[in-house]
Amino acid sequence: MKNIRKSISVILALVAAFALVGCAKENRLRPYVSELIENVYAGTSEHYTVRGKAGFYETERARDGQAGATAPFLVLTLPQTPDAETVTATIEIDGQPHTEKFTYDPVRFTCRAVFETAFDEETFEIVLRKNGEEERVMMTSVLPENTLDLNGVLDVLLQSQPDLVESYMKNGVFEGELTAKVNVRDEKAYWYVAITDTAGRTHAFLMDGASGEILAAKDLFQ
Repeated sequence: MKNIRKSISVILALVAAFALVGCAKENRLRPYVSELIENVYAGTSEHYTVRGKAGFYETERARDGQAGATAPFLVLTLPQTPDAETVTATIEIDGQPHTEKFTYDPVRFTCRAVFETAFDEETFEIVLRKNGEEERVMMTSVLPENTLDLNGVLDVLLQSQPDLVESYMKNGVFEGELTAKVNVRDEKAYWYVAITDTAGRTHAFLMDGASGEILAAKDLFQ
């Protein structure tokens, strides 16, 4: 009986621990994020070098200080080449294949295939097809293990910029929208976080991806 009581106590302790993890509070700025890149990927094969990013964007994009409805995405990019727009990419999501064609992006001078779907994998395979030939590329997240997630970086922003965040509060309501994008340079992660008010003024921060330390700050105006 004593052993049974001990086993029950262990089980209850484990249940309580999992409950605490599951109840971790979402940062209060999180609902006001209108654009997010939360993961970045890279993969190579014999003939292709592919980059990727996943997150969500505001469906009616406007820097108006109000976070509207959002849609998830996964974007794959290829360097611009004469035949890049003849390539298609196929990925499997929830057991179903999804295929998109690469199209030229004149802003970034690359070719992009956009999948409008939620995506949270760390590794995944894509099949690239061109002129009846196919090549498989294994994509892997390049985020270092110690990279802060969205809630983590927003927590640091709240702690380090309390007066700025409070300046966006009007009658208890946060009047602003946030952009948050993670990126990796030389195997080190960085977060770009920007807050835009209803007048179009933006406070932008470049933050260390692991610690959240603010490395640079800038005020922008429309």
